[in-house]
Amino acid sequence: MSQDKVYSADRGISNYFVNIYSYLSMGIALMGSVAFFMASSWSMIRFAFALQIPVAIAVMFIPFMMRSVSVDTARMLYWLYAGLFGLLCTPLLVVYTTASVANAFFSAAAVFMIASYYGYYTDTDLSKYSSVLFIGIIGVVGVSLMNLILQSSLVDIMLSSMVIVISTGIVAFDTQRLKSIYYHYSGSESDDAIAIFGALMLLCSFVNIFTALLRLGGTRRE
Repeated sequence: MSQDKVYSADRGISNYFVNIYSYLSMGIALMGSVAFFMASSWSMIRFAFALQIPVAIAVMFIPFMMRSVSVDTARMLYWLYAGLFGLLCTPLLVVYTTASVANAFFSAAAVFMIASYYGYYTDTDLSKYSSVLFIGIIGVVGVSLMNLILQSSLVDIMLSSMVIVISTGIVAFDTQRLKSIYYHYSGSESDDAIAIFGALMLLCSFVNIFTALLRLGGTRRE
């Protein structure tokens, strides 16, 4: 491969990830804006609390809806996804102090960046850990359901720790997978759609890390 082609390929994948992280950053900004807006008055807070279950269901289904739609529709669904996550995060702003939310956010950003950096540059094939991550997700769901009955603070700490570890692994795994997808589909008309879906996957992991860190070390309002 000539030097010009190598440079073009490097610039291409750089632009591709810039696009992904741009969508991710704007999604986080939208999510935060919605959460702070909804937490600005008690009527909005009550509304956000009332919508938690239907919004959670919608958030679970949106990624499946994005698999077979146009780029414009995928983009619209992504903004909807980020906004709905903002609704889900509204109770956190009510329960935890502003300082705790800020500390958890910046800590989550640091963990996310380290994991994504590792996933991008490592030579290790992370796909071999996909089954471990999947089992971990099933374990988190199982422990969460169990703790609905037990209401144990010790189990809650263990659960939050599990979420941080598993979500960090998923960030690294998804980053490497997005890099692999680029080399398979680079230059196609689906580049932007892949970037949007990639941002959606990473946004979900970021939120999971953020909420777990907040539950683990956040200070509740009195």
